[in-house]
Amino acid sequence: MFCDVCRKNASFIYFVRVLNNKVIRTNLCEDCFKNLWKDMTFKPLSEIFEGLKPVAIVPAPRGGLAGKEVTCKNCSTKLNSYFKEGFLGCSECYKAFAPALRETIKESYGDAEYGGKIPKGLEETTKIGIKLHKLRRKLKLYIKEEEYEKAADTRDEIINLEKQLTLR
Repeated sequence: MFCDVCRKNASFIYFVRVLNNKVIRTNLCEDCFKNLWKDMTFKPLSEIFEGLKPVAIVPAPRGGLAGKEVTCKNCSTKLNSYFKEGFLGCSECYKAFAPALRETIKESYGDAEYGGKIPKGLEETTKIGIKLHKLRRKLKLYIKEEEYEKAADTRDEIINLEKQLTLR
């Protein structure tokens, strides 16, 4: 989103003012906010935030991508700027930073998958279908890692769930 004043720079500040009982919302870039702030009679921003350390908006992943500098080939946005500012540069950034985004989502929310809403009347069938999908992925992983006992247990669980689906 661009600054509502200069319309050139990206806005980082959402400013709300009340004038004559009207709420005025403005998106501002850093330069326009500083110019606006000079006209106000409050303390300077530097005094208010003096001594505070900047905090990353998005937690950086701790795994294999920690410390790696990845850049989007389309817009040249760097992965580290995403962790500092919380914004991606373009739609291609999602592809370029996919592993880091998945890792961050997993750390923040526990699972990188969105379950979505389930239509009424299909809750049980849909839940079984989702569980089957996850179990089939687990089964492939166990076979790949040659954990055959776990694979056999997972296969049996899949068979039982498939039977439940056919009985419905």
